[in-house]
Amino acid sequence: MTELHPLINFGKFPIFGIMVAIGFISSVALYIYNSKKINDDRYKKEDLIILLGISFLIGLATSNISNWFLYPEYQAFTLIEKIKFSGYTFYFGLIGFFLSIFIFLKLFNFRNSEYLNEIVPSITLFHAIGRTGCLLGGCCYGKICEITVFSLTIDRFPVREIEILVLILLTILFQIKIKKRRIYLYLTVYPLARFFIEYMRGDNRGYLFIEFLSPSQIISLIIIGIILTILFLEILKNEFE
Repeated sequence: MTELHPLINFGKFPIFGIMVAIGFISSVALYIYNSKKINDDRYKKEDLIILLGISFLIGLATSNISNWFLYPEYQAFTLIEKIKFSGYTFYFGLIGFFLSIFIFLKLFNFRNSEYLNEIVPSITLFHAIGRTGCLLGGCCYGKICEITVFSLTIDRFPVREIEILVLILLTILFQIKIKKRRIYLYLTVYPLARFFIEYMRGDNRGYLFIEFLSPSQIISLIIIGIILTILFLEILKNEFE
């Protein structure tokens, strides 16, 4: 059984699932609002929402299936047990979501850069609400520590709270200030923050090729490397044009 350290004990109430549902509805609502800025009369907004919903389900599936291989203890489980008990890894869900939505946008000839740019604030909002589900549900907790803040003693490092704060700040910045190239900023700032947060995680981090780095740290470095490479190639292209 997975060890849990919730902020509030809800018992068997499925608080994480509820928060994921709230996150999805909120992120779709935010996307509908943001997509009004895109001038494209070829498609109805409902068409893209359906594609987003399908991509979300694909991301949810990949986030769950990835854990079957990252955690050896789940490999002996039946299929139903794997789905029920193995949990979710956000990064693999994000990869599944981005790959599927990119393919859909390409297949249906949407203007990829504009639509992806407007999707980013919805992703950070969904992620923040989903991570709040982790906080309330008890998973993804920090290492044991003893920190006193204003006479309040914290017995576990607040990794979930820090991550939520980073994601909320990104969402606010994207909505108020940053309107272009949002995906580059998100896929640089979040992986960088996640890389260091991982050192303070207290739960089982799984295994992926390298023992001294968690799977999430490896993926963080890969994502940052890809983004920096893309930006470097763009700079070279502009220099030689």
